[in-house]
Amino acid sequence: RLDEKGLPDWRSYLTPDGFRRIQDRVSGVNGTEVYLAMRDGDAKPVGAFALEWSDRQYWGAVGEDGLAGYIHMLAVHRDGRGASVGKRMVAAAERLIERRGRRYARLDCGAYNAFLCGYYRSLGYRSRGITHAPHACMRFEKQLIRERDEQSPPKTPRDGRRHHRGERRDR
Repeated sequence: RLDEKGLPDWRSYLTPDGFRRIQDRVSGVNGTEVYLAMRDGDAKPVGAFALEWSDRQYWGAVGEDGLAGYIHMLAVHRDGRGASVGKRMVAAAERLIERRGRRYARLDCGAYNAFLCGYYRSLGYRSRGITHAPHACMRFEKQLIRERDEQSPPKTPRDGRRHHRGERRDR
């Protein structure tokens, strides 16, 4: 059924190694944090995601730069469809990543999953290329925290011109 829905990469979780990876994440191995989204009213779980603080497997050396949080295993139960559960979980993950002082949120999905690639782009994520290990995977990144110089534009004097550092203002 996963192949029919265009989610062949999820079948890797249905192997003995995949079960072990899920168990490791839920158990908090390597600092992984797992979160559930609960439906209002009856508190039924309708989604889940995991946060990791490094990801060498899909991001190589960049995955250990200490600048990002990595969103994994984002899943929405069919009972949560149409309620923006996925969008709200991504936003919650981004807030958690920001609180840790990390500049970027990074995630990945099957490289040829047009729906998910488009979905992540619609949430403001930029493509950071395909990796082929352990399978073809599109990597995405979103900047959450900007450096001080990027946060505030140069001041505009009364004459309307913008002055940049090092530029004389008496011209």
